[in-house]
Amino acid sequence: PAEVLEGTSIDEAALAAPETRISMRDQTRMLENCLRLSGDPGFALHFGSRISVAALGELGYALMCCRNVQELMEVLGHYHRLISGSFRIAVEAGTDRVSIRLLGGMLHESVEPADCEIFFAAAAASLRQLCALSDDALSVQLAYPDPGHGEQYRSLICREVCFDAPDSRQSVERRF
Repeated sequence: PAEVLEGTSIDEAALAAPETRISMRDQTRMLENCLRLSGDPGFALHFGSRISVAALGELGYALMCCRNVQELMEVLGHYHRLISGSFRIAVEAGTDRVSIRLLGGMLHESVEPADCEIFFAAAAASLRQLCALSDDALSVQLAYPDPGHGEQYRSLICREVCFDAPDSRQSVERRF
């Protein structure tokens, strides 16, 4: 734990106290430390895929009340800052698909691969849980080359992954 807490204002004793609140800066630093210490290039994908809808607090409960994927994406686009003040997203509706485009990251101002891995893996897990999506209903475009573990993207986010795209976005068929 000490290595994970390096560079934060949190100590190990504070982690044992349920009333401890952790700032966004400290959360980001701890996640960066975990990414570095794990040695697993797919750590952020695994981390994101394990974020449950219930873990999203009030936003998760609001998402559970949505009637369809369009409404779910609109609620997510409007209230996503409840779970992370750092991510910046845009929701774009097309004729047959609804997309979430990542505009700003959690770890840094610009969108980094780890941001996409966490956000899109968490979104895919939530969409599957809430909308009973088939894997072919999801697609992801990423504005960077395959980082060398593209198969993990395909197993944890969706089969249709396109690297070197103009921007980073996750799309879902509107029929859900």
